[in-house]
Amino acid sequence: MVKGPVEVQAACEVVLGELAGAFPTTEVTGSLEQWAGALGSLQQVIDVASAVQDAVIVRLAAIEPEVLEDAVDHR
Repeated sequence: MVKGPVEVQAACEVVLGELAGAFPTTEVTGSLEQWAGALGSLQQVIDVASAVQDAVIVRLAAIEPEVLEDAVDHR
């Protein structure tokens, strides 16, 4: 299944909703190991989000017209 910008935005909304709902209070519960595991999981989310962001930037660059010295629209 090909995924486009609509699917990327929908996935972002789901992740944002889940993350925002996962940490609603300032109450401290859980062990050091559990929080370290949570931190590792968050870093994985950040890494994947950064990779997707890079791919989106490449796609944007691919469709952005570039007018060169010959005044022709190059894509």
